[in-house]
Amino acid sequence: MWPEEGFADWITLANSMKASGAEFVVGLTASPDEAVLLTRAMQTVDYNPKGVYLSQGTQIEYYEGVGEAANGVMIHAAWHSAVPWEGLLADEVYGNQDFQADFEAAFGRAADEDEAIPFALCQGMEQAVRATGTTDNTVLRDWFAARTADDPVKTIIGDRYWDETGLPIDANFVMTQWQDGELEFVYPVGEFPGTVDVVWPKPAWPAAEEAAAEPIGEPIKIGASMPLTGGFAIPGQKHADGYELCVDKINEKGGLLGRPVELIITDNQSDVDTILAQTERLINVDKVDLIFGTFSSKLTFPQTSITEQAQMVNPIPSGAAVKIYARGFDYIFYFQQLAAEYVGRSPINLINDLVDAADAPTSVAVVYADDFFAGSIANGLLGGEVDTGEEVVQLP
Repeated sequence: MWPEEGFADWITLANSMKASGAEFVVGLTASPDEAVLLTRAMQTVDYNPKGVYLSQGTQIEYYEGVGEAANGVMIHAAWHSAVPWEGLLADEVYGNQDFQADFEAAFGRAADEDEAIPFALCQGMEQAVRATGTTDNTVLRDWFAARTADDPVKTIIGDRYWDETGLPIDANFVMTQWQDGELEFVYPVGEFPGTVDVVWPKPAWPAAEEAAAEPIGEPIKIGASMPLTGGFAIPGQKHADGYELCVDKINEKGGLLGRPVELIITDNQSDVDTILAQTERLINVDKVDLIFGTFSSKLTFPQTSITEQAQMVNPIPSGAAVKIYARGFDYIFYFQQLAAEYVGRSPINLINDLVDAADAPTSVAVVYADDFFAGSIANGLLGGEVDTGEEVVQLP
């Protein structure tokens, strides 16, 4: 485990992993910088495990940082361009392919999951407001809680309905793998079109190099305190882009309840104290009608205490630590697949299902940042017990 900030001794870490003889690396990185530095360190010491799974920070920024060294690295994903999920927007079918076309037209580049997840969350809130005809958060909370497998929220990352803690039911991650410069969809096999064969064992590292009608009336105000600067700036900005595109599309289609939608995004600088102050201000000074969740478990955990007290629905795009959901809160709904404590099981399941037993790794090196999210994944892998601060939760 490395500290959350200021760690620089990646070569020593890579040498210790190499010395362990582990054949599979689970790297619980928390940012693109960490994912790139860990990969470069493994290249430098010529540590070539059979497989590498990295968690956060492994989208296009990772490939741009390591180039061909990304080849064969696996990632869990809440979204992939090849999966034909169909959502709803303005009571019309609006699927994954629609989102990708609109995103590229709006931003001039292809979308990734850090934009798709917040867009899906926005779809969910739009469906809730449209179905209930109100922005009353108690009514919205009851509507979200009443979703079922037969009557879910329908989004571009799949159907969503939740258990009593606010965690989604029957929502599983997909597994992706960098292959020749493309992030390919490799698992599960048979559920969707578009999967390709997993590359196993992963290729050896290349030689390390040197470094509508206009809505009228008072707007429905939605507040989002996002990490646009600081440690979470890259995914934070992507989440903001996803929110902005969804709100733009809603306004193009006539707004909500005949009113325009105004999105107020503030920069919490990836700082806990700042998000607390900004969330209080959004609710009590800006008088927002709705809240969109922030990025990261570290920021989501404190923010949800404020939104719960204010009885405002907090749909969460990327705050996976199970301790967030173990507090009995009524107004939180997670829009990705599973709590962070379960994430590490995805690459393990892939290996069990797709890799020949004779070639499967017999040992695993789990290395992770001293970070809320990465630590939660590690807890799920290393024993399956999670300390929520008040009780120990045994994972099934």
